[in-house]
Amino acid sequence: MAAKRKAKAAAKKAAKRAVKKVAARKPVARKAAARRAAPAKKAVAKRAPARKVAAKKPAAKKPPARKPAGKKIVGKIQIFGPVKSRARRTYWAVQELGLPHERVELDMAAGAHKRPDYLAINPNAKVPAMKHGDLTLFESMAINLYLAKLKGGPLAPQGPKEEARTLQWTLWGVAEVEPLLMTIGYNRMFLSEAERKEDRAQDAERKLPGPLGVLDKVLGEKPWLVGGRFTIADLNLASIVSFAKLLKLDLSRWPHVADWLDRCIARPGAKVG
Repeated sequence: MAAKRKAKAAAKKAAKRAVKKVAARKPVARKAAARRAAPAKKAVAKRAPARKVAAKKPAAKKPPARKPAGKKIVGKIQIFGPVKSRARRTYWAVQELGLPHERVELDMAAGAHKRPDYLAINPNAKVPAMKHGDLTLFESMAINLYLAKLKGGPLAPQGPKEEARTLQWTLWGVAEVEPLLMTIGYNRMFLSEAERKEDRAQDAERKLPGPLGVLDKVLGEKPWLVGGRFTIADLNLASIVSFAKLLKLDLSRWPHVADWLDRCIARPGAKVG
């Protein structure tokens, strides 16, 4: 029995030694195989043509954003009022917007603005007024805002924020600047010598630096009032401030206002005759 156990133990030891020898030979065999295969791989690499890397196409440039082109207008637009009146700002607006229109220059001296047919359009017996289809409008600024929205395009407000700013500057000009300039104009130019009151003109002139200072500060920070471009807001306010030139008021104290006004009235659309 003892002899059998010794024989089995010897057989197990021999088997383990054989396994170890085989395991030791495998890495060697792998390395040798790799050395034999290397020249063949190099030869294949030499024979294989180099792959061309396709040049990347430059990313297509996005076309520049187009300005709103504006709408095609249906129906005749009639503007009532002589050029030498507040109707001038509306004639400026239709020319800037490129709107076909009919100019009806009422003979105010002959009382054309008090005739029943005109009073049906503007019961205030004043100018300007506008008729477009079945719509009649008075008040020059209301007319200009309507025409800008009717046509669309870069002069019109783009979205509610720009519309709010446009209304702000239009109403501000009517409330803060125009009454002062008109007071100066009436008492130095339009009224008869007997009716003029120089003290009223001087008082208005003393108040003028307040609103012009506000405007000058704003225009010192940006070239135009709304949206970084000339819009109906600039046109409306410039049509008021330009009255200072007629009155020969010195605007040099407000250089940004003076520069902005010159740029506005230099536009081809502002040449109303």
